[in-house]
Amino acid sequence: MIRHCYGLPLAIVSLGVSLRSKQNLDSWKNVLEEMKRVGLRRQITRVQESLSLSYYDLPYELRSCFRYLGSLPNGYEIEVEKLFQLWMAESMIPTGQHEEGETMTEVAERYLKELKERCMVQVQVDESTGRVKSCRLHQHFRELCLSMEIKSGFLRVIDLQSGRLDNSSSWDTSFSTKVRRLSVHLGDLEDLDNYVPPRHRVALQLRKVLFFLQNYFPRSRISRIVESHLSDFKLVRILDLGGLIFSKLDKAIGELIYLRYLGLRYTVFHELPSTIGNMLQLQTLDLWDDNTQYAGIFVPNVLWKLERLKHLYLRSPLRSDEQKMQLHRLSQLEILENFHPEAFEMEDLVKLTNLRKFGAKISMKSDLEKIITYLQSADSYRLEHFTLSIKNCDLYSKEGLNLLTKVFECPRLHEFSLNGRTGILPEYNKNFSACLAKLTLESCELRADPMPTLEKLPNLRSLYLKWNAFVGNEIVCSQRGFPQLRILMFWRIRKLTNWSVKKGAMGKLSSLDIGSCPDLNMLPKGLKFVTTLQQLVIRYMPQVFTNRLRELKDGNDGEDIYKVAHVLSIKIIDYGGKEEVGTYSHSFCILSIRPLIYESVYVFVSVHR
Repeated sequence: MIRHCYGLPLAIVSLGVSLRSKQNLDSWKNVLEEMKRVGLRRQITRVQESLSLSYYDLPYELRSCFRYLGSLPNGYEIEVEKLFQLWMAESMIPTGQHEEGETMTEVAERYLKELKERCMVQVQVDESTGRVKSCRLHQHFRELCLSMEIKSGFLRVIDLQSGRLDNSSSWDTSFSTKVRRLSVHLGDLEDLDNYVPPRHRVALQLRKVLFFLQNYFPRSRISRIVESHLSDFKLVRILDLGGLIFSKLDKAIGELIYLRYLGLRYTVFHELPSTIGNMLQLQTLDLWDDNTQYAGIFVPNVLWKLERLKHLYLRSPLRSDEQKMQLHRLSQLEILENFHPEAFEMEDLVKLTNLRKFGAKISMKSDLEKIITYLQSADSYRLEHFTLSIKNCDLYSKEGLNLLTKVFECPRLHEFSLNGRTGILPEYNKNFSACLAKLTLESCELRADPMPTLEKLPNLRSLYLKWNAFVGNEIVCSQRGFPQLRILMFWRIRKLTNWSVKKGAMGKLSSLDIGSCPDLNMLPKGLKFVTTLQQLVIRYMPQVFTNRLRELKDGNDGEDIYKVAHVLSIKIIDYGGKEEVGTYSHSFCILSIRPLIYESVYVFVSVHR
């Protein structure tokens, strides 16, 4: 069997995973025979031959889910939540595969977990929350997926980023009669000149079209091309226009009555047409955009008509008619993000009986009281994940402290952001949420050290203190405090002078970021005991502070180097934006200067039936 892997480590690992579930000799012999049969197929390379066994060993229902990733650009990472919703929109999650009480999202999570365990998919974990954030295909597995899809004749890839045009970039007869799925990868402006749009007759046949654009691509130009063909895609199920720019979103979009997924994340437009209420098959509506510099978009009061909607991502801010928008008929809704009480009827929350994931942004104390009442009621019994952002809400009072205590006691609270003056944090008690993983405190002006409360949160993984969240002089992290903390940031805590870390504190910390804390004297000595620390970033700190981390002119080490000699990566960014990257070994300092690197970001347009 190893001989058929041709020395490829990925193939050997995949073979081992496949054999793990085979409990007898006959099963192993069957695997060997399958490898020999695959080897007789001349259409694939030796690498693909060695990896194809993993594909054919997959349960049938996982194969289409796996192949779906092949149409993405090489190295492209897709958010798993979005991937699950695309799988659902493509009917790749069969209803017969559900276990009792299991949602389609949980089935999709199980599928991805199995692909990961078989080493066929690489996943990226968000260290701040501990949850799987995105996934990607290994290059060799992507080539395998592409070869299978292209051989079937239903998929064509026009990869103008790498200069690869699979079969044809034009719409000749032989190309257009069979193809139902098209994936176009655009890299720069010249690529767009080489792209030939589909003819009207061909566009009517296409069931899936994906455009992948790099972040610097001229989005308004591709937007005009997409808009000109919008009325041709009568049978589409998936339409993702994320990041594009429209002068006006055509009301013809409401004629796409078979649409199941509509992505308008970070799409620039001013008004959502009322015809959106005609999309009765819609499962996912993504309007997310947290850029508050825009005036927001106008959304008509028609969302309540989308009775099959399962995933709703709202935008901040939203504008509507004088009356508040209603959601009372969305009983199948499982995800509701960026909810604003000032734009919606709060009473409708109790009618969302299948809600599993809920994110709200609050700016008024009365709305916060209603949210807490809802979370404490039996109507939220299915809720599994709650994210709360409070901004510009006056909690600087005894009443405000009581409300803040109730927020921390919400049992399903996973992420919490508090921006505004509170003066004090509640004392920790056993009723505080054990799920809280990510906490951001900003402009809170806490007078007392917040660490005695925060370090007792059992599953806190990331803590961000920003913009005078603390206005005292000293912070102490005590022994055995912050047992799960991975990420810690201090940003513009201007009065902080002394920071003490006791031995045994922050035993799993991996990333520390300190910026614009002008009065902080030095790094705490206790950091030398935090052996898990891998990255230290120092931003815009006084020279007297950064010099303690540099090699001195006389050849000696700075005074603080011994505290962080075990850290793999140390970055010092000065006020001019210059970045120093250092690696310390045996108290010897090596410093080099390199510019910041900006990775390409893709957005894509996808159309499918």
